[in-house]
Amino acid sequence: MARQRRDSKMLNLRLCSSIAIILGFICCISGSVVVSKQLECEHYDLNRCRERGECETTKQTCDEVDADKQSHCYVVWLQGFDNSTGKTVINVQMKGCFTQNAACNQTECIDYSYEPKNNMSFCCCQGDFCNREQKWIPTPTKTSGNEESDPQLQGATDNVYTIVSLVAAFIVLTAMAVGGAYFLRKRTKKAHFNEVPTIEPEVTSSSPCLALRPITLIEMKARGRFGTVWRAQMKPDEVAVKIFPLQDKQSWQTEQEIFK
Repeated sequence: MARQRRDSKMLNLRLCSSIAIILGFICCISGSVVVSKQLECEHYDLNRCRERGECETTKQTCDEVDADKQSHCYVVWLQGFDNSTGKTVINVQMKGCFTQNAACNQTECIDYSYEPKNNMSFCCCQGDFCNREQKWIPTPTKTSGNEESDPQLQGATDNVYTIVSLVAAFIVLTAMAVGGAYFLRKRTKKAHFNEVPTIEPEVTSSSPCLALRPITLIEMKARGRFGTVWRAQMKPDEVAVKIFPLQDKQSWQTEQEIFK
């Protein structure tokens, strides 16, 4: 009986020791994760330099981010050319930490853009103080390089321009032909108008007879700024009569000259 109790105590002691070892191992692992080193970058802000006089480049420790994100360093700078010295001038605008960008997985801070917008360059990198120096290495895109080096593509482009020019010329000539035909047809119709005597009319009713001429107004068809157009009867023929107000006599005379 005493032996069984002794064996039971030994078993419990071994079990507690095992649990303590496992818990200690877990604590060591979690502790190593917690104290993992954060990324450090150079920090600079031109606006703060101008407004507050804080113009020194300092060290910035990047904030902790989620597991699916990464911290990177970045630089934004303005690149120009000094005509007096003949050298390229670089003015750093900002430096600091940058979070999650697939294009930042490089150890050096390099801008590969072929033509920076407004001469403003940007680069980002991965590693402590990797933004201490920045570089601009312009790299042409594959599309622009292929177009310049492929004569067949250039010839195809020229053919497209030729076809477009021919189609445009055909459309212009067709429009000119249609316009000319319409003008001639309208002019021919005007030539067949029966010339009406040019004594001023005086309308007295909805179906009056005009003085000194064998014309009977039947129906008003339109009214505009310079007069009214009537459907009228002149002897056996049906004609159109346009009546001008007295104040628009000059317009009436001009239209008569056009018909003549």
